[in-house]
Amino acid sequence: MNGNLRVGSLFGIPFYIHLSWFLVVGFAMFSGGIIGLGFALLVFSSVVAHELGHSLVAIRQGIGVKSITLFLFGGLASFEKEPKTASAAFWVAIAGPAVNLILFGLFTVIVLLTALASIAVPLSAPLALIFGFLAYINLILGLFNLIPGLPLDGGHILKALVWKITGKPKQGLVFASRMGQIIGCFGVAISILSLFNMPLVLFGIPISGGIWTFIISLFMLQNASHSTDVNQAAEELLDYHKKIYSQQHEFVQVDAQDFSHLDLKFYQQTQRQLERLGFEKLADMEDVTISKANRSQPRILIRVMLSRDRRTVAGIFHFPLPLLVKALQAIGLAPKGGKTIDLESEFEDGTFLTTSNTQGFDNSSPFPKIERQQLPGTASISELVRAHRIRVRDLNPHTPALIIRNFDQAIAMQHRLESLKNSHKEAQGYLTREDIQRQAKKGQEAAAEVLGDALDDLKARKSQEE
Repeated sequence: MNGNLRVGSLFGIPFYIHLSWFLVVGFAMFSGGIIGLGFALLVFSSVVAHELGHSLVAIRQGIGVKSITLFLFGGLASFEKEPKTASAAFWVAIAGPAVNLILFGLFTVIVLLTALASIAVPLSAPLALIFGFLAYINLILGLFNLIPGLPLDGGHILKALVWKITGKPKQGLVFASRMGQIIGCFGVAISILSLFNMPLVLFGIPISGGIWTFIISLFMLQNASHSTDVNQAAEELLDYHKKIYSQQHEFVQVDAQDFSHLDLKFYQQTQRQLERLGFEKLADMEDVTISKANRSQPRILIRVMLSRDRRTVAGIFHFPLPLLVKALQAIGLAPKGGKTIDLESEFEDGTFLTTSNTQGFDNSSPFPKIERQQLPGTASISELVRAHRIRVRDLNPHTPALIIRNFDQAIAMQHRLESLKNSHKEAQGYLTREDIQRQAKKGQEAAAEVLGDALDDLKARKSQEE
């Protein structure tokens, strides 16, 4: 896991410590030496108990626990999936604070007993101090985590309650996220006012906050927003894939001059090279379905060409890339991509062969009955055509490639190819965690994991709402 050190397992659950945790330990040792370290470890032992509360209840609910991680602001139990019901979500969320409040009661009783015992045995006084500290810490942890806003447990409890009342998990998520943002803003505001010695007065009571109030409020504000943003991103991605893979695409012939935002010289140069290899131009077209589904992106021109033997259709594409990506490509830190040549052949048994220069650029999941060859973006057009022809020849004795005679037949072939993709995507739910992980670039693995979790949660919510 990124930035985490595995230190063992608890009840079979992998246990990690994030590097930020050592900042707290270092500060504690700097402030109080060995005693400070001891108290820091007592705090984190209470945090571990808190996360175990969540985890063990989740396991009882049939939810796998991927890990428990200690970090700067406490701990995090990572689950394999979201609870299926509002009641299950409630009990998983409340379990952590409940453990702390139970420990508070237990340690309070022990403190009272050790205080009485210290009259006869003086050595009991240090024990009373330790247990008193544990009681105090668990009370703070329990009450703090009950604040009703995400990402705190109180926010998850609120989410479960709203879900239970409305029957819609998304409404619970949105409401709890908004509450987290409001509470975070409030904490930041009182911290800033306190900095200028202007405490906020509510009902005649002055409320102030220090640096930790500011940091925790900022953390809460950011993560409450993150909960909404990530879920929104997952929903938009899923909706986009549904639009793309749930219908037959509409292709229309277009005038290339209407696509001046693209590199038209690339189209011309590629066309000439393919013509030298025996291809002829059929038409320029646009996939209107994709253009409508992704209006925020520039329209894409597709130049369609056909091989001399009528068995291979070539598509020429230019996907405009951001300047930063182009700069990274120029110095070799990003794979070549954006200018794509795609060769396609269909066989009599209903299978397809595609060859393209998208290796390292297009990491989309494979489809059944579609064999895909991907060469690097630096591959020449002749290398692409040669690789495709060799594979077609290898397959031809067993399953001859179909003859394509004109543009209409090329579009019909494309529709049959789409039909295979659509059936497969529909069976998978259009978008999966694996799809997201495959598309993640180096350094984006953690973000892909978070987005994958959000996607799984979204699908679970939609299933419950149907």
